[in-house]
Amino acid sequence: MDCKTFRTQVADLFDKKVSPKTQARLQRHMDNCEACRNCYEELASVADRLRPRHSPLQNLQKPAASRRWTKAASEREQARTKFKAAAIFAGVILAAGITAATIHHAQNRPAQPPQVKTTPVNFANVSLDSILTVVALHYGQTVVFRDEEPRQMQLIMTWNPADPLSDFVRRLNAFDGLLLTMQHDTLFVEMKNEE
Repeated sequence: MDCKTFRTQVADLFDKKVSPKTQARLQRHMDNCEACRNCYEELASVADRLRPRHSPLQNLQKPAASRRWTKAASEREQARTKFKAAAIFAGVILAAGITAATIHHAQNRPAQPPQVKTTPVNFANVSLDSILTVVALHYGQTVVFRDEEPRQMQLIMTWNPADPLSDFVRRLNAFDGLLLTMQHDTLFVEMKNEE
């Protein structure tokens, strides 16, 4: 049977008086031809919509072919619905995972101070009191002079703010008669006892 013949005879499937032989031929063609199967399903859908809802005829059985194809269509629709639900669920899980990873990364990221480009500072004939005021402010230190004499010492030196405070203290301790010590956040300045 070809498609043209099928389409001229498809209405016979809705007739209760169709011969079993004709029904079998139409059914075999529908099994092998998706276009004709779709044509049949559309006709069955229209026939179903045209049937009165509150009539004694509404309980009449649909043709076997219609029941089979309606069931197959229903199963395909259920499979599509399940697939869509699974895809949405997977998308939600993926989005939640990305969000959790981003939050975790942000919370566990070590706080890094902003990189400040520093240039060396040259002190030329500047009092030790003034030098230590600038340096202590940079490192967050307090300066305590135990002796007044070093406060007015005039120094010529270069200081690089990128260097650690311990390097600066070591360099100042190289000057004769000067002793700096660090305790927690305080710099103590005094004269070195030379014996």
